[in-house]
Amino acid sequence: MAEQSLKDIGPVVLVGAGKMGLAMARGWIAGGLPPDRLVLVDPFAGEPAQAFAQETGARLLKSADGVLTHVLVLAVKPQNMIPVLQQVLPVVGKHTLVISIAAGISLHTLAAGLDTERVVRAMPNTPAQLGKGITGAVGLSVSEADQEVANLLLRAAGDVAWFEAETMIDAVTYVHRIIGLPLEEALRMASLYPAEALGVDKERGRIAPGLRADLVHLSDELSVRGTLIGGETAYAA
Repeated sequence: MAEQSLKDIGPVVLVGAGKMGLAMARGWIAGGLPPDRLVLVDPFAGEPAQAFAQETGARLLKSADGVLTHVLVLAVKPQNMIPVLQQVLPVVGKHTLVISIAAGISLHTLAAGLDTERVVRAMPNTPAQLGKGITGAVGLSVSEADQEVANLLLRAAGDVAWFEAETMIDAVTYVHRIIGLPLEEALRMASLYPAEALGVDKERGRIAPGLRADLVHLSDELSVRGTLIGGETAYAA
């Protein structure tokens, strides 16, 4: 099978034209996705989304009703996900690959809400190496071709790491809330200890003068609110 590029996929329907959604959309267009294969859906789209649509020629709609959707990317706030799933359900079919970047929304919730198992859950994060953004991803019932399409789209935010189990994405939350480990220790398990194992703890893995400023900003619910790579903002919710 020939290697795909962004020029070969779509239509891509992006639900949620906020900061993260637009950042990914810009990356897709820059990477070769034809503007006529990108549809932004946001009933409350702000000026940045409107300007993006005017500049690129991508469609900006208030609803996905009647839109052919080969790839559906959900970039909405977790608290808004359930009503969004109900709204987009009519455009999801066997031909649709679903990708969600909403923190804390499980594969089961996505699959049940959209009546499909062709779903990928992704979570932007800070890398342990390479000094650039990385996204953790896990799929429910997706093919190699689906993974390739997801890779093409998710790489707009940096490298992509696929996990065998969804629990890997939720590891920090799990050991803190379920096992009862102190949050500080759970975070060290996701940062300092891997850095020590890789022998790069003199450069990263903790906050100290002279070390790389690769940081993750978490909310009280432990959802990712933002990331800094090398001291520069890579993602802001």
